[in-house]
Amino acid sequence: MTFRRITLACGSMAVGVVLIELLIHFSGVKWEDVLAHLPVLDWGAFLRLSALMAVNIYLSSWKWQLVDRASRRPTDRPVSESTSFALTSIGTALGQVVPMQFAAPLARTAGTWTYGSAIRRGTLSTFVEQASDLVIVCFLALASVATILLHGKAWTWLAVGLVIWAMAMLSLPSMLPILRRLAGTLAVTGYCPARWRKAVAELSDSRLLNVKLGRQLMAISTLRFAVLVLMAAQTTAAIRCDVPLWCLMAAMPIVVLSSAIGITPGGLGFTEFGYSAMLVAYGIPLSTATQWALTNRLLTSAAAFIVTLVVVPILFSIRTIPAHSPDIERSACE
Repeated sequence: MTFRRITLACGSMAVGVVLIELLIHFSGVKWEDVLAHLPVLDWGAFLRLSALMAVNIYLSSWKWQLVDRASRRPTDRPVSESTSFALTSIGTALGQVVPMQFAAPLARTAGTWTYGSAIRRGTLSTFVEQASDLVIVCFLALASVATILLHGKAWTWLAVGLVIWAMAMLSLPSMLPILRRLAGTLAVTGYCPARWRKAVAELSDSRLLNVKLGRQLMAISTLRFAVLVLMAAQTTAAIRCDVPLWCLMAAMPIVVLSSAIGITPGGLGFTEFGYSAMLVAYGIPLSTATQWALTNRLLTSAAAFIVTLVVVPILFSIRTIPAHSPDIERSACE
């Protein structure tokens, strides 16, 4: 690792720590208040949180496999479901200590290095897979803002969110052809940097901008959003905190967006500020919102590491033959 990268990593961590300290200062919460929840933790709720973390990782792995299937070349070896889950789990755990935007691409690129086209399949495919999550939360964030402006509650967010989600799904058939034509235009003009033109040209001709694939990714991203809300609910149950489920659901889109733009390890500071600000906007006291956000950081990070440490060694110990392997087809014919 170069000195420049070490400096950037230290600076990124410092930004996250400063944001956390600012949040603690303004809320009046002490770390003793947060750590006091741990001895009396509802361990059943924490186990459910860990199980939901595994489900969330599986859904992300599933989306990556769909994208990989559409983007890989015929000569590339397919990645098995167990390997895909293991790499995604490693990326999730890594995302607790490095910026999340780079964690999953790094883990998947390293894991597919011997499978062929690692950069395209590990890095670019992950960005495409994660883009559907951002599209969903961008649309749902409009419902969160509308709920605040209208002084609404659960039914306001659900009604507005459902309409906006339906509009997003219905707009796919018209939006994807536009993106395909835009990619094709950029590939032959001077507006796109030369080093990116080949990738953009491949994108315009690939199956990644297929309507069916787009709908599948959006549907799974919607499921992931629901799982994230359920995970937040388990944090509330684990520390017996009085935060309504609908507040967590309405806060989640802004939190995910703030984490996505954060340059800190695991979105440190940005995630906690996002939760605290949105929960306060929905009527939760700042001290309660801050305690919940900080405790949620500890519990979700622990769940991510537990899933990785428990599941990944098991999956890597299982010898799997990739799907569509010629050996399988040959033995089936015999």
